[in-house]
Amino acid sequence: MRVVYMYNAQWNSEKTTQHIQQQVIAQEQLGYELLAELTNQSEVKNNFHKFDHLVNDDFFIHVYKNKQLYYWNTNALAPNINLNAKQNPLCIKTANGFYERIVVYTPTWDYVVYVKLYNNYPYVNSFLKNGFTKAFSPISTQAKPEINNSTTNAINSKSGQYLFSLIDNEVTTFEISTWALWIDFACLVVFLILCIALVYRNNKWSNSTKKLIVCGVIVLLRIALIYFKLPVSLYCTGLFNPSSFGSNVFFPSLGDSLLNSTIVLFCFLLTIRIIKSKTLIYVYFSLIITLLFGNYYLIELLVRDSQIAFVLFNILTVSLETFTALFLIVFNFSICVVSLQYIIKTMSYKRLIIISAIILVLSIVIAFVGISTFIIGALTLLLCVLTLQIKKQYKIYVLGLVFISNAIFITLKINQLVDVKEKNYRKTIVEKLAEEQDAIAENLILSILPKIETDSMLGVIATQKNFKGDIKKYILQKYFNGYWEKYNLQPHLFNTNGESVITENINDKKDISQYEVEMKNTALANAKSTFVFIKNKNEQNYYVAKFVLHAGKNKPSRGTLYITLKNKLLADEIGFPDLLLDNKIEAQTNLYNYNYARYQNNELVTKLGGYNYPLKSVYTSGLVGEEISNIDDNYYHYITQKPNNITVVLSKHSISYNNYLGAIIYILLLLLSTYIVVWIIYFYNEIEHLYTPSLRGRIQITFLLILIATIVLISYGTITIVKNQYQQKNETLISEKIHSVLISLEQTFGAETKLSNIDSEYLNYNLSRLANVFYTDINVFDTQGRLIASSQPKLFEQGVISSLMNNDAHTQLIEEKKTSFTQNETIGELNFLSSYLPFENNNNNVIGYINLPYFAKQNELTKEVSNYLVTLINLFLLLFIIVFIITFILANRLMAPLQEVQEKMSQLQLGIQNEHIHYSSADEIGRLVNEYNRMVDELAMSTNKLVQSEREGAWREMAKQVAHEIKNPLTPMKLSVQHLQRTFDNNDEKWKKMFENTSHNLIEQIDTLSNIATEFSNFAKLPDAHYERTDVVQIMQQVIGLYSAENNLTIRLINESENSIVLGDKDYLNRIVNNLIKNAQQAIENFEPNSTQGNILITIKNLHLTTLQITITDNGGGIPLAVQEKLFTPYFTTKSKGTGLGLAMVKKMIEQMRGEISYTTIINESTTFVLLLPLLKNNIK
Repeated sequence: MRVVYMYNAQWNSEKTTQHIQQQVIAQEQLGYELLAELTNQSEVKNNFHKFDHLVNDDFFIHVYKNKQLYYWNTNALAPNINLNAKQNPLCIKTANGFYERIVVYTPTWDYVVYVKLYNNYPYVNSFLKNGFTKAFSPISTQAKPEINNSTTNAINSKSGQYLFSLIDNEVTTFEISTWALWIDFACLVVFLILCIALVYRNNKWSNSTKKLIVCGVIVLLRIALIYFKLPVSLYCTGLFNPSSFGSNVFFPSLGDSLLNSTIVLFCFLLTIRIIKSKTLIYVYFSLIITLLFGNYYLIELLVRDSQIAFVLFNILTVSLETFTALFLIVFNFSICVVSLQYIIKTMSYKRLIIISAIILVLSIVIAFVGISTFIIGALTLLLCVLTLQIKKQYKIYVLGLVFISNAIFITLKINQLVDVKEKNYRKTIVEKLAEEQDAIAENLILSILPKIETDSMLGVIATQKNFKGDIKKYILQKYFNGYWEKYNLQPHLFNTNGESVITENINDKKDISQYEVEMKNTALANAKSTFVFIKNKNEQNYYVAKFVLHAGKNKPSRGTLYITLKNKLLADEIGFPDLLLDNKIEAQTNLYNYNYARYQNNELVTKLGGYNYPLKSVYTSGLVGEEISNIDDNYYHYITQKPNNITVVLSKHSISYNNYLGAIIYILLLLLSTYIVVWIIYFYNEIEHLYTPSLRGRIQITFLLILIATIVLISYGTITIVKNQYQQKNETLISEKIHSVLISLEQTFGAETKLSNIDSEYLNYNLSRLANVFYTDINVFDTQGRLIASSQPKLFEQGVISSLMNNDAHTQLIEEKKTSFTQNETIGELNFLSSYLPFENNNNNVIGYINLPYFAKQNELTKEVSNYLVTLINLFLLLFIIVFIITFILANRLMAPLQEVQEKMSQLQLGIQNEHIHYSSADEIGRLVNEYNRMVDELAMSTNKLVQSEREGAWREMAKQVAHEIKNPLTPMKLSVQHLQRTFDNNDEKWKKMFENTSHNLIEQIDTLSNIATEFSNFAKLPDAHYERTDVVQIMQQVIGLYSAENNLTIRLINESENSIVLGDKDYLNRIVNNLIKNAQQAIENFEPNSTQGNILITIKNLHLTTLQITITDNGGGIPLAVQEKLFTPYFTTKSKGTGLGLAMVKKMIEQMRGEISYTTIINESTTFVLLLPLLKNNIK
């Protein structure tokens, strides 16, 4: 199996090459089919638009007419890329990926299909991700293409022509295939089934032993899998990667922790039902309590030792890792609660209360030390224990309290831990902001550096003396626009002799040696020491950039340009598109949820975000390093002060009570759903017994289904409307912006006949200025859809997209002649709004097209929509909870009268006074109650008549029986008297002796008649039972003590019960036990009176926690078949002097105490009488 794992998990160059080769040929075949369809189209442009959607399948199309681009379905590729290359197909590499080019040439038309194979963007971030396209999935990113003509791992076309080779990727991740995971999972399942089958085939072991062995095998297998990191395919996934979470050997990763919890659940299921020993029960109880408290500690580990973002207040941003972590917490909690509910039923209630109280007190004491986690665990335990003594209809409220309290605790605990973790992060950010270092600027300067150093204009200026032109304006327009607008720029140009060339407009005059010394001594080197950050002790910190001017590589220097960059005072920070930030820079500049301000000498210097900071600092030195809450505007502020009277304030919106409530609802719903699943798994065999559909349940389920359907429909409709409204709002906003931009451009360039006549640097500079005013990026295209200028030229220069206009916009504006067009566009995985307008000159001639892509503010738009939707979701979830509670209460109130009718009807008995139901309303239920009350009255009357009839019949039957019993001794008495009379009349000499014998016999018969009358009186007038709390074990011990003097009789008592208290009559129980023991003793004596040692075994135990079972077993000769049918019949006896009323009285007394009596017998061996009495707690009304 290890071989299978390694085969699936490790990168195998041969298999990867084979997989990619197959997919390349498949994609190439589709490309040729597409080309065939393209060449069959008529020369009408509209016919080509049916191929627009193929861009989603990574098929990019260019159609040329007379070598001029005529149609394109994407702006990801620039035109004329290797158009005339002879090889076909051909693999080409662009700035954003690798493509297989397939082309068909005709005299007039050229058809080109580019099959995208690999994304290879210049930046890697959350929107731009490198790797093979979806057609090649799944594939390891350990391999990437390179065109180097190498035969090693070479990929060829269908015709055998070389395309590219596979090389190792520096950044390696593994995208495991689904089939590999399923194969690994199947292997494990088969292995487990085989192990379990082998265990259960051994007939020498009991079921309990087999279950324990299976648990042991599973635990050992799990330990081995963790140790050897198997299956490797599983450990290559994100959930099993310790980089996201890994704390200790028990929690090596998020996926491992979840698997471990599942195994705990499985082992509990197997073993918890086989526990009989009290010691083991308390061991299990201790283990469950340990797991419960350990789960609360797990919360701290998950937040503290992981990279998981616990954003509980925005359900739309919850990642797979976050959900898995939350599920792990609630899953463990559900296992503990369900296990507790099961195990505490087998334990003493008094002991549980004492244990729970002790744990609660200890938890409160520990809380004073600072560890408050134990209190919620102790409270959970106590509430679970209390459910044992609470009526069934109230248990759901106690369990509800358990879940609500834990949902609140989990939410608050996670937020507290996240806040502590975030404080350290905020502190790091503040330190960076205080220094004023700019990671984006340090990255942008790298692309500007070679351009400035080889700028011919600057080189010429450097050779002049006393240059009086505006070099600053030239540099600003050509190089330092857009993002650089946040800085005050001061250039200083020196020739090769170190002499200043610029004599005017210099605020801070320095000679070249001062710059050199400053950069050498006080700079923190960056970008090969050409762009350095100067820490000024007395004034503002700033950047200095150094450019050595030359005509080209290996050319002599023509001069040196120094540029000083200082943050503008009172400037709002100018944003930079996340699309153009690499992961490392994005991490350094991540202020997505923050606002900040920088003060110098208590004056506001710079600010970012929507928070309204005061111009004068109100953040005094007494608050340095402290986090304060401004109640008026619901913001938290983290403040730090630095030398030179610099104060940096980092602000974040505080979490509202609505957000807390929403998070609690999320956790509560997750808790309840997980608990229900675990409960069903535990009690799947008892579901039919525990749950019987009732009218109340059907009403509640119906209401809930209607409620859920209504809320889902309303939620869907509302969310759809809100999204559409936001879409319209943003379209309106961007439309207003683009019209304002159009007016500004028309005022500046309205006299032009062609945009190509305008200097590109000057146009870019103007677009950058407008972009900073309107906080959006601006692109300008010519009448053919080619880019002329952009406020964000880096997007096009770096090849993220080409200089072509979007195909749909080109169609709508140029072909359909529409006056405006707005749509959603995508670059990589970024979706943004983009608006277009025709640009007309003063003669109303269209000279170009303006485009506003709104991706620079896309985060703000996404956040705004997300916050609104989260508020709606929270509102609907809260509404669901409220309506659910109301439905539950109303259903209970509605069903209360019917419940009372049901209870009264269940208690309806003959021979007792049945109570009426009091219900005042005259509705359908009221009429039902009236009918019930009438039925009770009629039943009472019928009962009285029936009782009277039964009593008369019983007395008649009894009179017959008594008459029969009396006649039996009367007949011999009559004969004896007649015989005595004859003897007396005959003057027989034996008369005197006969008289004495007859008198003796008559006295015995008279005594017999007296006994019959006494027993009949006792049976007919059995005294009323006096019910009280009675300990059966105690009575047994008293009765057994009466027989301790018997030599040939041994009575043993085995008490296996935890509760032997019943509601009964002590006198009844004494008579019952005495009668049964006496009968057993007589049965033993009659079986073998001279040789048998009498043994009577009395066993007491609990059944189902509701019933007490008493068994009395003797070693007599058993009960003959002929006797068994009449054993409890009055006056039936097998004894010469018995009345036959003993067992009948025992049965009657047992039934009066709501018990049952039965027996089993084995002829010539033994007889066992079984008594079942309800325990006290189930008899109290």
